[in-house]
Amino acid sequence: MTDILPPATTGVRTLTDALRRLDGDALTRLLGLRPDLAYPVPGDVAELSAQATTTTSVTRALDGLNAWQRTVAEALAALTDPAGLAEVAALLQADLDACGAAVT
Repeated sequence: MTDILPPATTGVRTLTDALRRLDGDALTRLLGLRPDLAYPVPGDVAELSAQATTTTSVTRALDGLNAWQRTVAEALAALTDPAGLAEVAALLQADLDACGAAVT
């Protein structure tokens, strides 16, 4: 599994902080997975973070998920930070690999 967010982003308190820690390759991958975040072109990381958290943007992201991916996303939202795949799998009583596949 290839993570979008590198380990250096663990323990951050806001999305803006997490985005600031991304290198160019990770940011490019994020925008490739979420092209809606690139339009309109954000002026800085704070604007990118704000765009990513609008109702429209979140709805678009969720609409692209299948039922299992949504379940895993809901489990991640329910767990306290930082939550890993092991915690998600335990909460869902599911296979670790199946949970990992939902977030790649």
